[in-house]
Amino acid sequence: MNKTGLKLPHPFLHHTCILNAVFFKIAIILYTFSSVFSCQYPYSEPVSENESSPLLPPITQLPQKTIPLDSQYSVRKDSSRYYTLNCISTRFSDINIYDDAQLEKKAGIYTTAPNFQSTPINLAFQFIAPSNDTLAKRPFVLMIHEGAYLFGDLGAEMGKATLMAQKGYAAAAINYRIGFENASETNPCGGTSSALIKALYRSVQDTYAAIAFFVNNSSSFGIDTQNIFLAGSSAGSMTITALNYMDENNFEILYPGITQELGPLKPANLGNFKIKGLLSHLGYAITDLNLINANNLKPTLVFQGANDTILPYTSGPVLNCGNYFTTHGSYPVISRLKQLNAPFEWIVQPNSGHNTTYTNEYITDRYALFIKRLFCNDLRQISIIQQNQIENIKL
Repeated sequence: MNKTGLKLPHPFLHHTCILNAVFFKIAIILYTFSSVFSCQYPYSEPVSENESSPLLPPITQLPQKTIPLDSQYSVRKDSSRYYTLNCISTRFSDINIYDDAQLEKKAGIYTTAPNFQSTPINLAFQFIAPSNDTLAKRPFVLMIHEGAYLFGDLGAEMGKATLMAQKGYAAAAINYRIGFENASETNPCGGTSSALIKALYRSVQDTYAAIAFFVNNSSSFGIDTQNIFLAGSSAGSMTITALNYMDENNFEILYPGITQELGPLKPANLGNFKIKGLLSHLGYAITDLNLINANNLKPTLVFQGANDTILPYTSGPVLNCGNYFTTHGSYPVISRLKQLNAPFEWIVQPNSGHNTTYTNEYITDRYALFIKRLFCNDLRQISIIQQNQIENIKL
């Protein structure tokens, strides 16, 4: 009892109360943390039939990054549609996550073949990807350069290839056989339609040879052979389109006897691979719209100027040469893809011809975002004028 007459607790009891309070607070904290850590990982909760967002499996079930990317899937809401781990990766979007110092480069010869003058030439490649990568198999973008089948080399594509590697992809650019009879860079219309068809055929042969080279050496390059994307600029765009939509019989219609003259379109050692999409810059060209059908169509991204006459925006003689065969450009092709309910991204510069003013950074950002949507099974039909989106339809 103190001077005021109030009874005070024994000092030991006072200390005991303090300790009890402390222990009580600790118990509350431990209970809170225990509750948090015992909760289910949010993405492992059952999915409602009406749920519209795709859900992922528990984090403990996610495979490690070194597992081949196309061999593991996450189930979507209706259990019938899937998307790969590339969807949830921090890589493969429009963000550059590697700098130049973190990239590895390789160069060499992927094949030797005779040019239009029957002279054997070595065909080179340059490869670029993140170095010391924990990801054993990277989606692979193979780039084919421009040049009207008369000039140019892989160097024109290495800027874009580098930017794709900075986003986490493996990428490469190749040289292919250029030149055809009586035509030149200064006189592109000097040849014949048949000579140009043979040049196109040779470029497809070379692209197949490059695919075979990378597929057969996929472990050395660290590429996922089931996730290959072809990217072409101008003539390169025409090449990747022909590779996907034309076979030897289609070429025989344009030039009877071409297979006997130039050999098979595909090499015998092509290997197992999948082309998942086509990325076209500086136009689009296909000889027959009916070549595109539900069985062979590929998701397609196209950059084109609306005033393009080299690879005509609508339809017309290729290279704007009246003596050459007719091709169909992105305008009718997009209509065809709409008809077939296929995913695409169509980017048009209204006041440009064959050369657009899009930067490599913008081009590769659109490439990466397009591919990333495919990885997530987010299939859309997107139309962009200049850089303004005017249509975005989810399939």
